[in-house]
Amino acid sequence: MKEENEAIEKKIKEGNNLRNINKKVFGRQNVVKEKKKSEENIKRTTSSSKYAVTDLASEREMINKEKAKSEPLSEKQMKSERQTNPRLVEEANIAFDKSTQMKFMLEEMLSGQIQMPSTKEQFKQQIKLIEEINKELKELKEEIKMEEEKSVELIKVLEKVKKLSGELEVIEKKFVVVFEEFVEVEKRIGRQKEEEKKEKEEERKEKKRRKEEKRKKERERKEEEVGRRRREEEENKRIEEERIREEERKVEEEEKKKMEDEIKKKKGRKEEDKKQMTNEMKKVKLEGLAKKNLNKKEEDEMKKKEVEGKKEEDLNQKKGMKNIRKGMKRR
Repeated sequence: MKEENEAIEKKIKEGNNLRNINKKVFGRQNVVKEKKKSEENIKRTTSSSKYAVTDLASEREMINKEKAKSEPLSEKQMKSERQTNPRLVEEANIAFDKSTQMKFMLEEMLSGQIQMPSTKEQFKQQIKLIEEINKELKELKEEIKMEEEKSVELIKVLEKVKKLSGELEVIEKKFVVVFEEFVEVEKRIGRQKEEEKKEKEEERKEKKRRKEEKRKKERERKEEEVGRRRREEEENKRIEEERIREEERKVEEEEKKKMEDEIKKKKGRKEEDKKQMTNEMKKVKLEGLAKKNLNKKEEDEMKKKEVEGKKEEDLNQKKGMKNIRKGMKRR
């Protein structure tokens, strides 16, 4: 692609060189026009001139002689060239050759052998170059036609230039058609690019939407995961607390059981001690009872003795009282 573009640029530069060569040829046209104006002015003054004649050829010869006396050397050389035209023929042939090369290059472009311009600017530049070449060839034809004494070489060159000019005009029309097609294709490509751009924009928006949706789902999933973990932690914490409470309850029950067992043991020992004590007390009591019975017997005997002694004492008291009463009665 880069090499083909460089080739096109090279051809365009050659076209520019062609324009420079043609300018040298076409620059002579202004000189010829000026000379014609001078001759017309001289013709208008011949009726009052000292060279007044009726023969036009003689008049032109006399005018040329008169002008040759007053014109500078460069003008004389130019007139000499106008009569012989060797340089005009040479430069016209050069312009023809260069224009022919340009024509071949343009035909190769149209046939697809080399790449056509790839941008509007390159197309416009190419068409402008073709227009300038056609214009210069037309000017070259006009200049050759203006020569009054045409040589065989000039006639041949004129025919070649006419033919080449016609071919280039056809090529120019083809280029304009191709350019219009190119513009249409470019518009279609532009529309396609615009559609592709819209599609890419829609795709980008869709990707962004999917990405946002994915992020949202991921965020919700993470939040759900965090919530699930929190619930699991709370559940694990609750289970752990229940386990701790259960262990504490078991420990309390074990301690309570131990205490109860200890109490039972103590109570058992106490009851045993009490029983033993009771037994001992019973034993002591029995012993005491036996002793008491023995003592009671002795006591009964003593009481009996005391009763008997009391009875005896009461009896004695009664006897004494009787004696007292008896004594009182005696008084």
